[in-house]
Amino acid sequence: MEVSSNSPLIKSFAAALFLHLLFFSVMFTVFPEIKVKVIKPAHLALDFVQETIQKKIENLPPQKEVLPTKKQEAPEKKELEKKLLPIKKIPLKIKQETTQPHEQVVIPKETIWEESQPVEQKPVPEAGIKKANQQKNIDNFLTEILMRIEKSKYYPSVARKRGMTGTITCKFSIFANGSVNNISLVKSSKYKLLNKAAIDAIKKGAPYPDFPSSFKENIFTSHVDIKFYLN
Repeated sequence: MEVSSNSPLIKSFAAALFLHLLFFSVMFTVFPEIKVKVIKPAHLALDFVQETIQKKIENLPPQKEVLPTKKQEAPEKKELEKKLLPIKKIPLKIKQETTQPHEQVVIPKETIWEESQPVEQKPVPEAGIKKANQQKNIDNFLTEILMRIEKSKYYPSVARKRGMTGTITCKFSIFANGSVNNISLVKSSKYKLLNKAAIDAIKKGAPYPDFPSSFKENIFTSHVDIKFYLN
């Protein structure tokens, strides 16, 4: 489709363009202060914003200087300072000690120890030695008699099986030749087997040892306890 220069559409467009140019020329002549702002491209938008902010900052009124405030002292510290009294200087009095004379220490002289002389032992009388030896011989004689009776003692098997126990006290006489006689029961048990075994032990113990030299008689009579107990 071809448009001719005489068409009404072209005529109206040319008229509108002419009116706009006329309007802007009148505006710039009447209001010379109006400036045409050119739209910046997108990549220059950031610079434009920074310039605007900088201008606003420059137009701000100057700020007043803020002086530092003094620290308020705690009320407790002030009250303590009021209560505290000034310290008085008290002169020190130093007592001079008078030196007393020291007591003289008496050092004892060395004691001289004399050599102790051996104590003279008084000789034991012969009578005492003889008596001590006699008693020793008698003790040995009695010990030998008891050992022979104990060695000769026999516990009957029947008495063991039946649980018979007891202590028998016998009286007997020993002659100078070592024989024994006059055996009797001073304290017997309730078991005849044990009483007979005690008498047999005294008989089997003979012959007994010789009498000590201190014995003047030819017969020696004594008592002995013979015990029968199960272990």
